[in-house]
Amino acid sequence: MTKAMQMEIDHLRSSLQCKTGVEETLIEKEKEIEQLQEKISLINIQQLKETSITLRKDQSTQYIDHQKGPVYVAIRDWEAKNITQLSIKKGEKLGIKKERTDGWWLAKSLDTDQEGYVYISDIEKDEESELSTLETLELFHYAMTENVDIPKIKELKMRSNVERARLFWSLIKQDSVLLDQLRRKERGKMY
Repeated sequence: MTKAMQMEIDHLRSSLQCKTGVEETLIEKEKEIEQLQEKISLINIQQLKETSITLRKDQSTQYIDHQKGPVYVAIRDWEAKNITQLSIKKGEKLGIKKERTDGWWLAKSLDTDQEGYVYISDIEKDEESELSTLETLELFHYAMTENVDIPKIKELKMRSNVERARLFWSLIKQDSVLLDQLRRKERGKMY
């Protein structure tokens, strides 16, 4: 073997070792990135849980703002008999503003924005609108890890991790449209 061939072989070995080293470094860095992303997700979930607990404590000591509370749904059509009452259609979503003991509750239609009194036997709590802690965590994880094309979610992603969880919780509790959008997108991802 000539000296030139030996030098070429040595050069190729050196290049191969260098490339192998770079590849190993890249693999290590990818693993580090995955671990960091996992830690961030766990931190976000923990912060969301802590925010949830804090919000529940805050809500239990404050006057309940029913408009941001549970959503009710009309179970039948009903025509108002006077101007203080609210005509409703079956399936119409309502926010309750004031509960009275006589069975007539002041409601605001989430569909039409009209307000008036409805009788409680004509409505029921909309279980589909209720948000469990598990669903909140799943939606938060989905919103933060997927490319969700919702402006409010994009804005959240630019915040610090601490702010993300707190603001996400607040947004989905107050914005039923955003909650429905997220639910549809997340469910669409599964099919």
